[in-house]
Amino acid sequence: GISRAAYTTFSPAFIAANMLNDMLVAYVSRGIMPHETAMRLIGSIKGLADDPIMQAFRLSGGYQQRFFGRTGEELYKGLALYEGNVLNSQTSIMRVVKDALPRVGEAGEQAPRMALFKRELNKSLPNWRNMTPEEIAATPAARAAAADAVELTINFARGGWLIKSLNPFMIFLNAGMEGMKLPFRSLRDNPATRMRLAGAGVAVAGIQAYNMSYPEFFDISDDRRRGSVLFMLPSKEKDITGRNKPNYLTVIPRTRTF
Repeated sequence: GISRAAYTTFSPAFIAANMLNDMLVAYVSRGIMPHETAMRLIGSIKGLADDPIMQAFRLSGGYQQRFFGRTGEELYKGLALYEGNVLNSQTSIMRVVKDALPRVGEAGEQAPRMALFKRELNKSLPNWRNMTPEEIAATPAARAAAADAVELTINFARGGWLIKSLNPFMIFLNAGMEGMKLPFRSLRDNPATRMRLAGAGVAVAGIQAYNMSYPEFFDISDDRRRGSVLFMLPSKEKDITGRNKPNYLTVIPRTRTF
């Protein structure tokens, strides 16, 4: 069979869709605007050394319970050691190419979490800019902000033993179960979510009503119509029966690509 990594970690379509969906979840649940996530994504791409927020986020324990990223064992395999000293990181061209997509996915996954982390620091630790990342991470405010940020999107550490036992055999099982619970937890814990979710519901209903005004909308496959956010456009072609062919713009694609 095909490795699940082909559908997820190394799939550009999955990575792009995952970023867009996380941005939507971050906005609805905690009001993190897309431009805030985008700014954190740019900061992640620049690198850890130039980003005190990323450094403090990791030191505070926020850089965990994620889908993308390597474990300690995987990092160890990429090092050449002699008497306990790192000689090189074995950074061949093939490894750089292989790691490129997972790094982009990792940055996109962490961007909304770090945006929330920064916003919470601005509220509870307003002088953080005058502190080192180590000093920030040592404060209760930073640890609370990091714990909050982990729960912004799917926390992959959550899940019962049965679901986690079945997850290796059913792709996305644990993610699907935790994703299903996430809106209800957000509605319970964040009252402002209710207003944002209501606004998103009204917007989706309006988009759906507009799309349904095009008869060819129903010729689009069910998984695309129900799993994506799309806008119908005037048809430019007809099929062999003379019916208009669907012409549409996909704003948020479906996450699953199989």
